[in-house]
Amino acid sequence: MQTLRILRRLNAFLLAMLALWAGLAFCGVQGLVPACSAADGALFHAALAFQVVLFAGLWLTLRDHRRAEVLVAAGAAAWLIVQYAVHWHPLLFPPGAERIARYYDRFDTWRLLPRLPDRIVPDGYHTVLILMLAAVLLVSLARLRLRRRRAVAPRRARILGATIQS
Repeated sequence: MQTLRILRRLNAFLLAMLALWAGLAFCGVQGLVPACSAADGALFHAALAFQVVLFAGLWLTLRDHRRAEVLVAAGAAAWLIVQYAVHWHPLLFPPGAERIARYYDRFDTWRLLPRLPDRIVPDGYHTVLILMLAAVLLVSLARLRLRRRRAVAPRRARILGATIQS
């Protein structure tokens, strides 16, 4: 039980930090991330949907709801897929010059990785974001696995006990 409690607290902390970090995109921070507004269309609505899932997951985690890990893991996995498709896939598979120019016009901020002329290199904000999402996903999956293992153990004991007594 102690491990589950520690993982729950760690996950709640990571979710809160992720909510703050992702929330920066809604207000925009000069030199860090441009503001995301309703004018951005689908991008804004997707970011808002992920924020709702993030806050719901944080609330359920704080309440120690038994389905919190499933929601958080699914939301983090979906968000990781979107982040990969938009920011990391173009690093591995070079897009056209027009897409590179559009990306660098929008996200020309600080970087952890050097900028390349023929590929899209994610900015620092999205690099940190994907690392935080990966951490949330890993902790959620670890907590889910541990919780499932503890739920299965008593059933196995009952089944084995019934088999031995027969």
